[in-house]
Amino acid sequence: MLGFEKLWRLMLNNILNFPSGVKNFIVIVADFLICFLSIWLSYFFKLGHFPNLNWETTTLFLYSSSLLFIIFFTTGMYKLVYRYSDASFLYSLALIIVVYGAVFNIVIFISHNGTVFLSVANMQPFILFTLLAAARIGVSLLLRPGRLAQRTRAMLGVYGVNESSRQIAELLRRTDEAKLVCFVDNSAEFSGRTVGGIPVFTLDQLIRSRDLLGITHLLLSSSGLSNQERAKLSSLMADNKIVIRDIPSVADLICGDSMVTELLELNASELLGRDSCEFSVATESDLLEGAVVLITGAGGSIGTELCRQTLLQKPHKILMLDISEYSLYSVNDELEKIRKVDSQLLASELIPILGSVTDALHVDEIMRLWKPSIVFHAAAYKHVPLVERNLIDGVQNNIFGTSVMAEAALKYDVDNFVLVSTDKAVRPTNAMGASKRIAELYLQAKHQLETDGGVNAPKTKFCMVRFGNVLASSGSVIPRFRQQILAGGPLTVTHPEVNRFFMTINEAAHLVIQAASLSHGGEVFVLDMGKPIKIMDLARRMIYLSGMSIKDDDNPQGDIEIKVIGLRPGEKLYEELLLGDSPVPTQNPKILKARDPSICWDLLSDQLNQLQTHLTRRNAKGVMHVFENLVDGFENKSGLLDWAFLEERRLRENSGNS
Repeated sequence: MLGFEKLWRLMLNNILNFPSGVKNFIVIVADFLICFLSIWLSYFFKLGHFPNLNWETTTLFLYSSSLLFIIFFTTGMYKLVYRYSDASFLYSLALIIVVYGAVFNIVIFISHNGTVFLSVANMQPFILFTLLAAARIGVSLLLRPGRLAQRTRAMLGVYGVNESSRQIAELLRRTDEAKLVCFVDNSAEFSGRTVGGIPVFTLDQLIRSRDLLGITHLLLSSSGLSNQERAKLSSLMADNKIVIRDIPSVADLICGDSMVTELLELNASELLGRDSCEFSVATESDLLEGAVVLITGAGGSIGTELCRQTLLQKPHKILMLDISEYSLYSVNDELEKIRKVDSQLLASELIPILGSVTDALHVDEIMRLWKPSIVFHAAAYKHVPLVERNLIDGVQNNIFGTSVMAEAALKYDVDNFVLVSTDKAVRPTNAMGASKRIAELYLQAKHQLETDGGVNAPKTKFCMVRFGNVLASSGSVIPRFRQQILAGGPLTVTHPEVNRFFMTINEAAHLVIQAASLSHGGEVFVLDMGKPIKIMDLARRMIYLSGMSIKDDDNPQGDIEIKVIGLRPGEKLYEELLLGDSPVPTQNPKILKARDPSICWDLLSDQLNQLQTHLTRRNAKGVMHVFENLVDGFENKSGLLDWAFLEERRLRENSGNS
C-alpha cells in the first residue's frame, strides 16, 4: 500500500511539472470528454437508455463542445490554476453555464425541431455544470499543496470568534499541513454553537477535551486581550502542552509582512504578565524637542533604545558616546536609516563619539563644545559574573565614570542628568550591584551638597532610574534561551526558584526619559513592574511556545531538557527594587519614587577617596572592604573572585610551596 502511495505521489508530481501548454491541453481534452458524457447522460435521463452513436448525437456533441470551448477561452477559464482555487470559482462557472445553456438552446431550436433534441438541450447544461464542477473540485483536492507531501498535521484551535478568525479558518481549509478542530471563546454568545461547521468550546471544555481533539496549537485572533490575560492564557496552554501562536492580521498578510504558515510567537512583552506601561509622548516632546542630548553607553541595549526614542522627538543634536566602535557604528547606522524614512528627522544632527566615560578630559571637551542640556548616563558594565571577575575595571567604570560625568554636568550647567541604575543595587550580593548603588549614593550626596542647605537649588537636577531585567536585551535570558532552543538544548537555569522582575526595552527607555521630566533633583525612580517571573517557568513556557516538549524523567522522549547549573557568583535568588518602604507616587501611576537612605557628602567623599586609592593600586581586597563599609545590606557570599587577585594568590602559594 505504501509503495502504491509513493508511486501515486510521484505520478502527480510529474504531472504538475508538465509545461503549462501541455497541462492546458489535458484540461481541454477532459472538458471535451465531459461534454460528450453530459450529452450521453442527458439522453439516458430522457429515454431511459443510452443512445446509439449516430449523426444526431454527434451533432449535439460538436455544438456543445465547440460552444463551451469558445466561451471558456474568451472568459479566461483556461487560465485558472485549479489546485489553488476555492469554492468561489463555482459562481463564475455557474454564470458561464447559464450563458452557455441559453446560447446552446437557441442554436438547437433554430437548427432542429425534434422534441427529443430540445429536451436534451434543456437538461444537458445542468449535467454539464455538475460534471465540470466535480472534476475541478476533485483536481483541487487531489493536487492541493501539502497533499503531495508526507507531513504530520497540526491540530489547531482558534481563540476568539471574530472576522479575523473566520478568515483564518477559510485559509486553513485549503491546507493539509494543519486542521482546524475548534474555536475557543468564553462568551455566552457563542457557547455550544458552531462557526462554519467548526464547534466553539470554552477554555474549560478545550482543556477537558484536549486529548480527544489531539489539539497541538492554539492561534490567538482576539486583539482585545490584555498582556496579563495573554500571559495567563499562555501559562495555562504551556501547562497543557499546547503551543500558542499569534494570527497575523489580514493587513500583514496582504502587505507581505507575514505568511499564513509563519504564525507569530507571542511577543516578549506578553511574558510580563501585566499590561505595558503608558507614557506621555507630549511630556517627552517638551523635554527633548530642540535639545542637545548626550547619551552614554549609546551602543548598548538601553542606550540604543534611548537614541531611537530621543530621535523621534526631534532634538537639535544627539551626542552618542560609547567605548565600543562596532556598537557605536551600529546605532548610528540604524538612526541614519530611520532619518531617511522620515524626512522630518533630518534636522536632528547625529554625532557618534568614541570614548570612555572615565576619561575626564574627553568628557570635559564634549561638554564644553556641545553643551548638552540633558544627559542620559547608561554606560556601565552590567554583566554580574564578568564584573565579579574583573572587579577593578568594573568598579572604575561604574562608579568613577558616573562621577566624571556628574562633575562635568555641574560644571557646564546641564539641566537634567539621569542615571540608568538596576534592581541589583538593592542589598547587593555582587560587585556590579554594589558599584551601581554607590553611583546612586554619589548623585544623591552631590545633589544634597549642591542645594546649599536648601537655599539655592543646583542648576543640574540629578535623578536615578532603577528597574529590573530588560526582555530581549543583549546578554539577557530570553535571547540565551532562544539560542539554546535552536541548538537543541539544554536550557540552563541557575536555580529552580530564581525569579526576576522584567520589563521591555521600550518601557525602560520611556521610563528613563519620563524620569527626567519628573525630577526635581535627588530622586530614585522605580517602575511598578508587577510580580516577578520565575525563570524556570519562563524556560518551560519558551519551550512550549517553540512547539517543542520538555525532556525530563516523566517524558524521556521530549525535545528540550532544562538543566539546573547552580547560582553564578554574586547571583541572588530574588531581586528587589526598594531599600525603604512606602514608595511615593508620582504623576505617572506606574512610576514611583523610592524612600531610600542616603549618605552625607563628607562621609561618602572619604570612602570614595579610599576606593580610588585601592583602584589605583589594583587592590581588589581593599575595594571589597569599602563596599562592606559603604553599601547598606551588601553581603559578599562568593568571596573575592577577581581574576588577577586569584592568580596572584595562586602564584604566592606556589612560591611558598617551592
